[in-house]
Amino acid sequence: EPIINDHNEQHMIRFLPIENASTCHTCHAPQIPILGVIKVKYSLTPSLLNVRNNIINRLIFSMLAIILFALIFSYIAIKLINNPLEEIMKTVSYLEQGDLDKRIQVKRDDIIGKLAEKINRMAVKRSEAARELEKYHAMQMTRASHMASIGEMAACLAHDIKNPLACMSSALQVIDGEME
Repeated sequence: EPIINDHNEQHMIRFLPIENASTCHTCHAPQIPILGVIKVKYSLTPSLLNVRNNIINRLIFSMLAIILFALIFSYIAIKLINNPLEEIMKTVSYLEQGDLDKRIQVKRDDIIGKLAEKINRMAVKRSEAARELEKYHAMQMTRASHMASIGEMAACLAHDIKNPLACMSSALQVIDGEME
C-alpha cells in the first residue's frame, strides 16, 4: 500500500477488486471473477495529526506526573527528614550553649531516630562528666582552702615562735658583748 506525498499531505492509495457476485450475474457473465478495480485514496493527515496530538498529550501528562511525583517526594522528604533534622540541630545548639539537660524526643526507629538516641546518650555522658568535674573541682577547692588555712596557721605559728627567739638572740648578743 503506497503512501504518496501530495502537496504536503500524505495519502494512502489502495486498489480494491470488484468481485462478480451472484447478484451481478444478470448483467455480467458468471465466468469472470473480477469485474474491475476501485482506486481508494485515503488522506493520512487527520490520522497523523491525531497521533501527534496523542503523543503531545501523553508527554504533557507524563511531565505533570513527574512534577507531581517530585512535589510529593519533596513534601515527604521535608516531613520525614528535614523537620526531624532541624529538631536535632536545635537540641545540639542548646547542648552546645551549655544546657546539658536538653534532650531530643525520639519517635522513630530509623537512622534519624538512632542519631537522636546517640546524641541523647552523648548529652547524658557530657552531663555526668560535667557533674563529676564540678564535684572534683569542689573537692580541689576545699583541699586548697584547707591547705591555705594550714599555711596561714604555720605562718602565724612561725611568726609567734620567731619573735621571742629574736628577742632572746638579741639579749644573748648583748650579754656576750659585755662579758669576757
